[in-house]
Parts: sequence; C-alpha cells; structure tokens
Amino acid sequence: MRTGPAAWDEDLEQLGPQPSLLQSWGWGEVQSRAGWTLERVRLKHGMASVQLRGLGPVREAYVPRGPVPSTGEVVAELVDWARERRIARLRMEPDAPPDIAPRMEELGFARSRPVQPEHSVIVTLKQPDELLKSFRHGRRYNIRAGLKRGVVVEEGKDAAELARQSGAVEQRESINLPDRGYYTHLLELLPWCRTFRRRLGRRHAAHRRPVHAHDGADGQRHRVVVGDEGVCRSW
Repeated sequence: MRTGPAAWDEDLEQLGPQPSLLQSWGWGEVQSRAGWTLERVRLKHGMASVQLRGLGPVREAYVPRGPVPSTGEVVAELVDWARERRIARLRMEPDAPPDIAPRMEELGFARSRPVQPEHSVIVTLKQPDELLKSFRHGRRYNIRAGLKRGVVVEEGKDAAELARQSGAVEQRESINLPDRGYYTHLLELLPWCRTFRRRLGRRHAAHRRPVHAHDGADGQRHRVVVGDEGVCRSW
C-alpha cells in the first residue's frame, strides 16, 4: 500500500474527477493542527480523510466532501468502518448529487445543518477585455479607475494581513472567523495557498499624499507629508 502525501493525493485523483480539496492530504494536515485527530482510511472501493474528536464512547467523526468517490457503495463501507471502531456519531457531507439522499437515509443518516457551503459558483475565466465587457457599467468604471490610479495586487503569504481583514469582516457581519494561527497553517501546509492584497502603486500613491508647509521654531521652512496609515514625515 502506498503512503505519504503524494501517494494519497494521486490515488484520490484516480478514484474520481477533481476530488475535493477537503479530502486532500494537505487539508488533513491543517485540520490536525486545528485540534482534530485525523485518520486517512482506504476502503475496498474508495478513500476517506476522516476528522475525529472526543474520547471513548463519545467519539465523533466528520467527513467533509467525502468519501471519494461519494457513491452509495463507498458510503456504506465507511459506515461499516465507523461501526467497527465504535464511533458514536458520523457526520458526512458527500460530494454527490441530491439523488444520493435516499441511500443515505437507508444507511441511518438524517439531514442536518451543513458545515460546508451547499453551492459553488463557477466563473468562466475569459480574456481580460472580454471579461470586462460582461460586467455592469459601474463595475467596469471602478476597475478602469483603479487601473488609472495605479492600483496593484500583491501576491504573498501574509497571515497577519489576512487575520486583520477577517477581523474587520467579523465586526461588520457579526460572525466568527478563524484566528491568525489557522491562516498560518493554511499558508504553510497548502503550497498553492496565497494571499492577495491591493494597494496603490508607489508613484501614484506619492501623488495623492497631501503636502503641508509651515515655518518651524528654528526659522526654517518645513514640509510635512501625510503618508500611508496617517504617518507624518517632515524635512
């Protein structure tokens, strides 16, 4: 039996087209850092990354967007696996169409509030000019205005910035989001995970900073520039 991150992810891809990120090796490592115990299960006809918590008779398991493939046959195999290990509660969100519901009910599952989003939005990536034409007038205007003013997008791995922006969303929407430590795990353990931050380019930002002149106590003329974050520089 093959083991290790590459083998796990490659075997997942052999079982079905585009298996969910939430069943990947990297995502499992993130969840293990976040407090879950992880068990990667190889079944007769599929695979599942199972998140576990609790001890003894109150142990529960959660399988996000799994097993792979999310067929009635493989779900039944995973139920048998959970029973053999005396898991008290098995929560599963299979990556399957709605018609799997009757089979899930036959296996003893009851519908509950979802943990993961129920729907995905798929955006067709066109050429920039063609994509811009598909937007409403107001959005096209804002994009073009941003480009003229020198707005640029920086790619990085800035967990602190991500946490800062999440904090602002928490206050505005009255919701709870992960802390900086969780974002750090995502950025470290998922190689393709990045942050994107917009800012004004240096040349354009310099033109927008207000400059004030005043006479100092030393009798010299001073200029004060209000820079980013309200920081003043004088000379």
